[in-house]
Amino acid sequence: MGATVQLSDGTVAMAEDYTWQCDNPAVKVLLSTLLDPWGPLGSDPNPDLTLAQRAIDWLGGKILHFDPTETDEILPPGEWN
Repeated sequence: MGATVQLSDGTVAMAEDYTWQCDNPAVKVLLSTLLDPWGPLGSDPNPDLTLAQRAIDWLGGKILHFDPTETDEILPPGEWN
């Protein structure tokens, strides 16, 4: 699984395996504060997509891509947010 976001300042970051990857170290630290210290909920079918949604809810931006799971409804790219 994985999800890629573009934040409102243009920074691109990727959530994969419930961790953030980003070329900007300050943004990576900021995004990491959104992680639950106990990890994702066991009932969450796509925790990386949940992280991506949380990031854009707090920081603005849009989801560029996510790897769907069997339980995700497939939507056209313009309808992800």
